[in-house]
Amino acid sequence: MNNKDIEKKINKAYKNATPDVLSSILEECEDMKGQNVFMDITPKKTPNKHRIGRYALACVLVLAVMVGITTVNSQGKVASTISLDVNPSLEIKINKNDRVLEVNALNSDAVIVLGDMNLEGNDLDVVVNALIGSMLKNGYINEIANSILISVDGQSASTLQNRLMNDVSGIIQSTGMNGSIVTQTLMSNSDLEKLADHYDITLSKAQLIQSIVSQNSMYSFENLVPLSIHELNVLLNSSKNNVDNVSSTGQASDKAYIGGTQAKEIALKHAGLTESQVSDLDVEMDFDNGVMIYEVEFETSTSKYEYEINAVNGDIVQVEKDGKKTQVSSSTSSNSSSYIGKSQAKDIALKHAGVSENQARDVEIDLEKDNGTPYYDIEFDANGYEYDYHIHALTGAVLKSQKEKDDSSSVSSNVSYIGETKAKQIALTHAGVSASSLIDYDFDLDDDEHIYELKLKTNDYEFEYEIHAIDGTIIHVEKERND
Repeated sequence: MNNKDIEKKINKAYKNATPDVLSSILEECEDMKGQNVFMDITPKKTPNKHRIGRYALACVLVLAVMVGITTVNSQGKVASTISLDVNPSLEIKINKNDRVLEVNALNSDAVIVLGDMNLEGNDLDVVVNALIGSMLKNGYINEIANSILISVDGQSASTLQNRLMNDVSGIIQSTGMNGSIVTQTLMSNSDLEKLADHYDITLSKAQLIQSIVSQNSMYSFENLVPLSIHELNVLLNSSKNNVDNVSSTGQASDKAYIGGTQAKEIALKHAGLTESQVSDLDVEMDFDNGVMIYEVEFETSTSKYEYEINAVNGDIVQVEKDGKKTQVSSSTSSNSSSYIGKSQAKDIALKHAGVSENQARDVEIDLEKDNGTPYYDIEFDANGYEYDYHIHALTGAVLKSQKEKDDSSSVSSNVSYIGETKAKQIALTHAGVSASSLIDYDFDLDDDEHIYELKLKTNDYEFEYEIHAIDGTIIHVEKERND
């Protein structure tokens, strides 16, 4: 019997009970507890026989109600919360039987991952499989950025982490690709929550950054915030950043970078030395001044060298010889012949946006650089929206994706809107809440933009939705926990 069946039986039993006698019945049931009830079968006692029968039935009904309520509460109580961070970032709440109670999108990329899936009520392994599959399909986990952070709180956190680590690793490996899974036990505190709110990042990412910073005083929390989960994992793979309370499996992909071997060759060439002429040669990935770098160190019989090489394009960022910084006389910028090209960059952007080539209009592609990192700036219009993408010129990674309503686009006055009822249902389904759980609701139509604006409030969360009034597309989502 499921929760819904129990609730129906409780309601039916309650409606059929004798009105206004529940308190007296409960008192008499309590008085009768532990006693034998003797029924006289003579005619004059018949009324008492029926009376006692009603009391016995009522006691059974009360017990059934209490058991039913206990079962419902047990099934609906959150036992653990799991966070999946790539970017996107998602939150999964489960009960003690590993049934999923809620799946929440914590940012706009997570909205894309969830799509129209309604995952509540399924087993955890089914939900995780669906979410990781969607991340793979949408390109959030790929050969270039293969890292995912799994954070768990609640009961048996350590056991659940290990299980999820193995499950997610298996899902990714089934595609022929190797994943790198990072796990941690989420230990929320007020200071960490303030940092997460201040920098607009998830609590799980904030904890991972704090763990790295506490281990290496060369980093600051603020400087590490812009890094992706994959970049943070790359730092964790460095021997100088071993963090005790974080576990990982697999190797973080370095395909977005030139590689330690090439960084070593660049440094030796600049120093005018060969590998056979040096000793104590060491290459480590690091992060400095907003740039992922390789630190290359080596010694000769007379001098000690320290190089910082831009991990993306191979530029020499800094040179120290015998503790003194020297002037960098040349730059080893990447050869533009190794770039993926405008055509491939455009294909990557269109696929990420879910737009076909014949739908895209006014496509503009420019090759630019930011902090030495080459990227293609791609802008196009499609289906009433303006898109802006930054695609890494060497690796094809999506560095930035932005989608905005095209104010200049015209929509026929004869088109019909989906209506408030359907828009509300779209928002409720996506939020994973029922209409009956709402304690506040607001609806508005921006007729000029053809957008429905909805506000949903439950006991736990507040949601704000922008939904396209013509096709029902979810344009924007915000979710905040009630104070």
